[in-house]
Amino acid sequence: MSSESKYIALIINKIEISLQWRPNSEWAEYDYKKLSELIFQKTSTLISSLTLRRIFNNAPGTYNPKQGTKEALARFAGYADWQDFIEKERLKPDTDDSIAAMPVTEEEVDVLMDEARKKDMNLVKLFIIGFLFIGFVILVYLFFAGSNNGKNDFSKIELSSDIEYSDLPFTACIHYDISGIRSGDVYLTYTYNGRVVKKLLDPKKHEINVSFELPGAYTLTMRHEEKNLKMIYITGISRGWYATYFNSKGHFGACVKEYTSPLDTFIYDTISDGWLYFSPAYMKSIGADITHPYFINHTLNSNFRLNGRNSTLEIRFRNSLREGGMSCQMCQLNLLGDTNYIHIALTNQKSYSYTFVNFCGEYFAGETTNLKSLGINMNEWAVVRIMYKNKKFSIINNDKELFSIPGNKAIGNLRQISLTSQGSAKIDYVRLYNDNDSIV
Repeated sequence: MSSESKYIALIINKIEISLQWRPNSEWAEYDYKKLSELIFQKTSTLISSLTLRRIFNNAPGTYNPKQGTKEALARFAGYADWQDFIEKERLKPDTDDSIAAMPVTEEEVDVLMDEARKKDMNLVKLFIIGFLFIGFVILVYLFFAGSNNGKNDFSKIELSSDIEYSDLPFTACIHYDISGIRSGDVYLTYTYNGRVVKKLLDPKKHEINVSFELPGAYTLTMRHEEKNLKMIYITGISRGWYATYFNSKGHFGACVKEYTSPLDTFIYDTISDGWLYFSPAYMKSIGADITHPYFINHTLNSNFRLNGRNSTLEIRFRNSLREGGMSCQMCQLNLLGDTNYIHIALTNQKSYSYTFVNFCGEYFAGETTNLKSLGINMNEWAVVRIMYKNKKFSIINNDKELFSIPGNKAIGNLRQISLTSQGSAKIDYVRLYNDNDSIV
């Protein structure tokens, strides 16, 4: 591993420890989006969720981010810049070869030898005393550990909520039992409105109340000494689709705070023109900076009452350059369940190296895998289906299979759908089907 790769791996580890989330191998798209927002809030530098996924998900040495990205990661971790991080991590030798040896007399040699013998005797005495002290400490520890059962018993840990899904606003009563923890603090952590919330749990109590005013699929984690003990999932149901946007220069905002629309045959925007579409002119009218590449994200949080392992997501969309699509015309589709997720990215036919598939943590990148089929004609209407049925995961466009692998991983009940487009894509409809091919 090169020195640069070593430092990148080190800064990733520092950031992951500071976030106190679950391991990055278990992150879903919303985790990378939240991290992107946190980095922007602290450094005023936008790193896209796709770039963060490449940095965190690739083995050390396979992806070297740009200098500006490394500067932002270092500042987010608490350093002045990337060079400051490297200098503070680099080991410095204690010796100084510039000091020349000075001649000594025979009398000085005798004095030095006598002092050395005294130091040796003192070291022997200190070693004996230290050895006896350590032995005493070990005996005391073994005595008390055996007599009062002072070890942590993680089998007695409990965490639950009286609410799994709720309309907004709401307060969830979190029930917990940490009586088995006899040393070390235990925290409840979760991400809310782009920030990590960390609450210390009182071992003498068994309840804590948490309030939510924003829609979202929240993961609440019980942590002890950097270790995840338990997780629960709470979903704040949105009345309709929630739309936000951001651009490559860090401008972030809401297209519309929330617009009522069921998951049905059609999605209507505020103009009711038969599809969801925020044109470049509309984006400019609400103050969005569209002189740089921008992304629009649409999210729906709900209790779909559908097991993700027996589901099909179908979406009809177009990300045409003439209507506001940009650059590689990327579109990302994400399904989040209680325990896992599916996330894919499609591009135009010339930019398929930016495509990827993340099926329950099994990651395929267009840079290192032949995903040419996921580069499609974005200037025409596409009807894309993400199918997970009969132990098979597949991606289909206009009845043509683009990608498939065997799969039997649990996802749990579906609770969030999110769609992200590079530029202004048109979305005609979004549909969910159960294992009987009936619309949910």
